[in-house]
Amino acid sequence: MRDSLKECLEKIMHGTPEEAKKAFDEASQLIDKTAQKGVIHKNQAARRKSRLSARLQAKFGPNAKAAAPTTKGKAPAKKAK
Repeated sequence: MRDSLKECLEKIMHGTPEEAKKAFDEASQLIDKTAQKGVIHKNQAARRKSRLSARLQAKFGPNAKAAAPTTKGKAPAKKAK
């Protein structure tokens, strides 16, 4: 489980949105299985998934700052006074 969490964080920080989402889904499933077996508490599982989800949304969500400029290399237009 811990390796899956580390991999997910790595994909969120340095991967594409698709890779990060796939890694999040895999980590989420492993967290649930671990909680179901009683290795970790269900509240701890929920907390871990919530924190991973928050990082994913902060990086790739709709309100996240875009890494690439929206003007696609063109100089921004100046406003007329």
